[in-house]
Amino acid sequence: PLAGLLFIALDIMTAILVSKSAESIHQMMVEDENKKPCHKSFTDFQLKLNKDIGYYSLLAVLFNPYSIAICSAKSTQCTLNFLYSLTLFGIAKNNVILISVATGISSYISLFPVMILFPVLMHHRDDTLRGITSFIGTFTILHMLSYQLTG
Repeated sequence: PLAGLLFIALDIMTAILVSKSAESIHQMMVEDENKKPCHKSFTDFQLKLNKDIGYYSLLAVLFNPYSIAICSAKSTQCTLNFLYSLTLFGIAKNNVILISVATGISSYISLFPVMILFPVLMHHRDDTLRGITSFIGTFTILHMLSYQLTG
């Protein structure tokens, strides 16, 4: 029963992180679009700030049949989904260290997420070295701990 609660908690935290990321990215897109001049006839097509976007994304994650199946199966994919949402949250908040550490941990579980890191770091050109160092450090420390525990 306790393990089931852990997976449910991870799923809820994933939904909250996706919700906060969606709100942040939406607000950034609206602000970015409002900076650009536009003709009066196109004002109807401009993005408008939607306060419910976080709520809708939260519902989409929580009631997604794929997420429910993964959570009920107690799969490691539930942990990976949380780490992916943590990476998305880091992207939304422009936090290169959070992106690198979350990607490092998820790459330790499954090697696929390492492909996410380099395009994201290319977007954050100023912090690329710090991001790569954080990723390699996290990945190396986890492998060293794994080696020490299992021999």
